[in-house]
Amino acid sequence: MFSHILVPVDPAQAEGLKKAVDLAADVAHRNAAEMTLVTVTSAAKAEEVAARLQDWADQVAVDNGLTARSHVIEAADPAVELGERLVEAVRQTGADLVVMGSHAPDLADHIFQGNAAHVAAHAPCSVFVVR
Repeated sequence: MFSHILVPVDPAQAEGLKKAVDLAADVAHRNAAEMTLVTVTSAAKAEEVAARLQDWADQVAVDNGLTARSHVIEAADPAVELGERLVEAVRQTGADLVVMGSHAPDLADHIFQGNAAHVAAHAPCSVFVVR
């Protein structure tokens, strides 16, 4: 059903994203799909983040018996560009499913659209948001 699953992550928030990563790994394993952990960061942090992300992808692959890789996107202002950069990553990688974590909505979410909502609205594939 799925051949490439994209999982947006922040390596600094690995524990909080465990549920989304575990779900994506399970779906990838069941579908013999490739899995890509993707993050958006500044150029100043890219090298450090890339190493941590690759280590995480390697561990996911070993733990789940699947192919997992990492993809780092550099942005001038990651917080502002995150949603659009993730949609670009979907297109660049050819992912046919995005599995991403979310947070419990609050008042600000009714005023400002969250990243998961942006990706769900604009990605050319299915998006599974995990809370």
